[in-house]
Amino acid sequence: MIRKLLTINVDVNVVAAADDDRTTLQTIAEEEHLEMIKRLLTTNVDVNVAAATDYDRTTLQMIAEHKAIMMILQATAESQ
Repeated sequence: MIRKLLTINVDVNVVAAADDDRTTLQTIAEEEHLEMIKRLLTTNVDVNVAAATDYDRTTLQMIAEHKAIMMILQATAESQ
């Protein structure tokens, strides 16, 4: 589903009220979908957008406890 949405340029940084007021990246990070995280990081995703709930934490703050996801973010940042 996310692949289809990305092909039509859906704004992945919008906070979705239907999904606990989180962005797309925050939602898939919470579920630890590593391949989809990698895919989203190739788009214009903003890792600094704060969720409307969850103590207004950004994506980076939310997933800091997930070592595998942090490794992906670090590798992506280093390759850019």
